[in-house]
Amino acid sequence: MITISHTHATGTVISGSRRGDGVLPLVAQHGFRYSRQSQIIYLRGTRDRDAPVARINAAAAALREHGFAVSVEIDDQWRPAAEREAAAAHRAGERAERYDQHADTAAARRDARQHAAEQTLDVIPAGQPLLPGHHSYHGDRARRERAFANLDAALTASREATAWAGRADAVRAHAARLEDPRVVMRRLETLNAELRARQRELDAAPSVEDTGDAPQHHIRREIDRLRENIAHQQQILAQHAADGTFHAWGPQNLTTGDQVRGISGWHRVTRVNRKSVSLANTDWPQKLTFDKIHGRRRDGLQLDTPAGEPWPVDLARTVARWHHVSHHATGHAASSPAEQQKARHADNARRLVHGLDLNAGDQQTAAFWPTADTPHALHTRRRLAAAYLAVYDRLQAGEPVPAIAASLIPDRDAAAWTMPDGDPVDRKPAQLTPGDIVVGLWDTGPHGRELWPHFQGPVAHIGDLVERHGRTWVTVTFTDGTDREIRADRWLAVHPTARQ
Repeated sequence: MITISHTHATGTVISGSRRGDGVLPLVAQHGFRYSRQSQIIYLRGTRDRDAPVARINAAAAALREHGFAVSVEIDDQWRPAAEREAAAAHRAGERAERYDQHADTAAARRDARQHAAEQTLDVIPAGQPLLPGHHSYHGDRARRERAFANLDAALTASREATAWAGRADAVRAHAARLEDPRVVMRRLETLNAELRARQRELDAAPSVEDTGDAPQHHIRREIDRLRENIAHQQQILAQHAADGTFHAWGPQNLTTGDQVRGISGWHRVTRVNRKSVSLANTDWPQKLTFDKIHGRRRDGLQLDTPAGEPWPVDLARTVARWHHVSHHATGHAASSPAEQQKARHADNARRLVHGLDLNAGDQQTAAFWPTADTPHALHTRRRLAAAYLAVYDRLQAGEPVPAIAASLIPDRDAAAWTMPDGDPVDRKPAQLTPGDIVVGLWDTGPHGRELWPHFQGPVAHIGDLVERHGRTWVTVTFTDGTDREIRADRWLAVHPTARQ
């Protein structure tokens, strides 16, 4: 018995078929396909939709013509929106995990091929050319060709691993975007428009006396489904508002003459509509829907959210300018000499504000920037941004660093940690203990032994020693959550926790 069944949870699937029995070629003409992962025959795009009765009946008729006994089971009861979205999120998570597994498999192939190539090339003296006529020529050439083939395979596997990892990231990003409250607002508008359309269909439908209750029943069923979905989306926004994670802008928060921020900047409002605001622009944009509004300015004060705390527009402009300077400097640090100078001035501004040496590592300056989502942390970030920008402007104007440093009182109130005084001691990574503060990594530079501060911070955890490719590695986790893998034979400059 071949069964064609449909539910909103599973979609349209065929059960009772065995490989090679001839069912798949017959139903494939009607859109069915085979899933190797689930090992079922299914109709794509039918989950959480009403049964495609015409295609199901056509597939059933084709099977019966060829002697198959076929039963059709249809359950068109739709699932609640919360259950449907939870199932979709679960499937997205499983899909991302599969992609991660493919990426890990490809990465393992890459490492194996790379290691094989390195082993082959390590036995060849550095700079040794091929020696035609020598008794070792053919063997040497074969080894090199084998090594290069392994390197090519490693490159292919590396690209494959990157592609699978990118697909996993894309799945997770899409799933996260579906939960974005602004996306929920747009979804609500779409659902409300569908609801109005269905209501118009119901009003225009023939009377029950003329056609029976079938048309009206179908439309009423769709209306009930839409209303349930709308109520669910409204509950999501209400929960965000209760948690303080998002507050939607609306007509009650805005008035003519306000300035509102969209993705293209700030614009003056000329009219507040039911779903949007009209803007004083002769060019794009001329309107902003409420889901695209990210702030309001009125009477010299700025609101970032409808339930937020107003703060001065002048300070808001200063903070926004510093974020632009900081982001632009980071993105253009390796560009023209002028851009490189701006990047140095941005970095030095942070160090001067906190009274640090200009050679201090980025981790030291980052320790002064609070990341907590609290009102105090928010005020501190704004204060520091204004202080950084003021020093940056002085550096850009050509004022000497000693003069700037002499005029400042170091701001050290918000530091998550500070570098201890005194000289550090040398330690191997496996000798670290939680609470130690790493000053940097010893390495050989153009001037001999040099300390590199890019490996720096207070230690939270030290991993186990791991053997890989003939070397021993250890993972050091810092208190900010970052992990750094390092060879176990490297030397670090450390302030031990016992000394602090």
